[in-house]
Amino acid sequence: MHSKTTSNKLLAAVTGFTAIAAIVVQLYSNIVLNKAGLTVTEHLLRFFTFFTILTNLLIGICCVSIAAGRSNFFTKINVLNAAVVYITIVGIIYNIVLRGQFVLTGVDKFLNELLHVVVPVLFIIYWILFVPKNNLQWKGALPWAWYPLIYLGIVLIRGAISSYYPYPFVDVKTIGYSKALFNSFFVTLAFLLISFLFIGIAKLLSRKNNE
Repeated sequence: MHSKTTSNKLLAAVTGFTAIAAIVVQLYSNIVLNKAGLTVTEHLLRFFTFFTILTNLLIGICCVSIAAGRSNFFTKINVLNAAVVYITIVGIIYNIVLRGQFVLTGVDKFLNELLHVVVPVLFIIYWILFVPKNNLQWKGALPWAWYPLIYLGIVLIRGAISSYYPYPFVDVKTIGYSKALFNSFFVTLAFLLISFLFIGIAKLLSRKNNE
């Protein structure tokens, strides 16, 4: 039991540190280099409209809380179950849809891999090994969709005000509202499908552990 607790906290610490360190260094790089010539405020607003950044921040807070032995909202089982869906979507959408659309080099390329590959893989492993799954129900997937739906709403509202959209598949000024909403529908559908996939995996793992 002691060994499992230690492994739990160690993997959580590594995952949380990787996520938060990558976010901090990426933000520092953006502001200091300031390649786009933006104000610090605009840099911050744009930076935190990326689903990748928000979700990695969520993973970071969850994992650091676990590693520190703190019991709070971010260590609740349902939050961890939802978080694994969100970070999996980050990995899937980037690596299937967005990879290759942006030319990155040096530190930016390294940080990009941490945020879109390393952290998703680490947290999926953490979820498989340590997050309790006995009480997961199929209907639990529906509340998890609120986060991406609220996110999409905020991105579209801010985009209408600032003409800035973090991802090409919701870039209204380029593809129009019809296409952006159409794309958003399929992204939301992907969230639900991945949610059901993880619930199905959880049920299989729980059944195996109970045999």
